[in-house]
Order: sequence, then structure tokens, then C-alpha cells
Amino acid sequence: PTHPELLDHLASEFIANGWSTKKLIRSILLSSTYRMASTPADAVREADPDNQFFSRQNRRRLEAEAIRDAILAASGKLGLDQGRNSQRSLYQKLDRNKIPEMFDVFDFPNPNLVSGVRNTSTVPTQALFLLNNAFVINESKNAAGHLLADKTLDTGQRLARAYRATLGRDPRPREKALALEYLGQHDKGHDNPEAWAGILHSLYACVDFRYLN
Repeated sequence: PTHPELLDHLASEFIANGWSTKKLIRSILLSSTYRMASTPADAVREADPDNQFFSRQNRRRLEAEAIRDAILAASGKLGLDQGRNSQRSLYQKLDRNKIPEMFDVFDFPNPNLVSGVRNTSTVPTQALFLLNNAFVINESKNAAGHLLADKTLDTGQRLARAYRATLGRDPRPREKALALEYLGQHDKGHDNPEAWAGILHSLYACVDFRYLN
């Protein structure tokens, strides 16, 4: 272990809190270390290039359920109710003999086995899925409709909202310029559902969408 003192501290807290795994996980997830971004300052990166000392969060790919939920959230269709009426992937009924394609592509564990740790692969089929799958294409259209429903927004505000809903940030100048150029290539592009669906689809398919910084 690289941090024996930290392990001792967590073990002591674990015992003091009545051996509660829930409290242990909560304390870790709410720590400032866990909530840091994965993009540190240059000085921090130079001092700890391999993140051995937890100077930043490790960049990681979202799990299959989180990717699906993020797509539904951008289109305004993610119901947050618990249980059977929820749209969240956590509550979806799963046929053990027919795992949904999205789950299969993004390393969902075999439901017939006990899996303590999930595999996290990065393969071309993941990008191809987000480009070609009917669910992703349909939800791009739904997200475009959801975005255009607010008539008080101008084009720049719509673009900012689209980026925030999918990538959690505003578009960079180059990205904004490309998007405006793309919209200009369509008839009534600034209010064209098909054009905006194309932008949302491209955001779903980009690498930043499926990775957490």
C-alpha cells in the first residue's frame, strides 16, 4: 500500500462507526480528495505525474448505466422516481439471457456471475455504438426538441445549454464556431430540429461525454 497511515485511519473510523460500510463509503465520497477534478495545475502534475499521492482525481469512463442516464437526462426524460416507475438504468429489468447492447458494449458484468470489480475497456465498438445505435439517435432528436421548446433562448444560449447538459461545461470558442457553421448549413438552422439533433448526437458520441473529469 502507498498510504498505510490512510488505511489505518479509515480502519479506525470503520470500527468507531460500528463497522458501517455505508458510513465508510460516505466519508470517502464526501472527502475533498475524492471530489477533486482530474485536471490539475502544471505544478501538481509535475510533482505527482502518476497520481501516487492522490493530488487529483483519476479520469475514468462512466459505467453503462451512467451513460444511459446521462443521455436521458439531456433529453429531459430521466425520471428520478425510485423503483418500477423510474427511467433510471439502475431500476431497469434485465434479462440475464439478453443483455441490452449498450450494457454489453460498456462492460456490464455478467449477471450470472458474482463480480466484485467491473472491467473498463476502451474499444472502437463503443464509439460506433454511440454513432449508429437507434436509441442514441432517437434520444438526440428528443434532446433537440427539449432544447428548442424554450423559445426564450437565443442560439448561443441553446448551444451553451446543450454543452452543459451533455459535457457539464460551456463550449470552447473553436467548438462554438464549428457548431454555428454547422447550423448555418441547414435551412432555418438556428431553429431546425434536425440540425440541433445532429449537434446533440455529436456531443453524445464525443469522448468527453463518456469520461468523467
